[in-house]
Amino acid sequence: MRKLIRPTLCGTVVAAASLACGPEARAALEVAAGSIGPDGALLLEFREPDVPARRSIRYIVMSRMTAVYVCVTSSGGAVPAMRATVSRHVLEVRPFDSNPAGAVEGTIMTAAPDAPPLACPVNTALTIAAVRYDDISVVSRHGWAAVSPISWEPIPLP
Repeated sequence: MRKLIRPTLCGTVVAAASLACGPEARAALEVAAGSIGPDGALLLEFREPDVPARRSIRYIVMSRMTAVYVCVTSSGGAVPAMRATVSRHVLEVRPFDSNPAGAVEGTIMTAAPDAPPLACPVNTALTIAAVRYDDISVVSRHGWAAVSPISWEPIPLP
């Protein structure tokens, strides 16, 4: 599986991010945990050992995100007919500094999904009901990692 992911990642982001591809790129980057924040943003805790000490290293998160929004009444119930789905590709680039031992640890957070233009009835509010991130990858100049899909459904959908 990883051999299939590496050429795809290198081919799509190497020009924009100046990533190393080929034999020098390795899968040393580890994603310890992934979650979704209350606003629908993706959070990934990662660690990458064996990088140059005391350097700024760019990390790139790529994913496909789908979010479902619904109109919710003041009592917390969803209005079944009032829902909208938003899908988009996610690309987030963040620099992190390596420590003196030559390792980086941190959390990358992507932007929250944009709410769709859905007009909710009076006394209801547009609320995020479900979010799913698929095809998640974290890439640096020194390594990469593929992450299993992550989903969150704070409001049960029918």
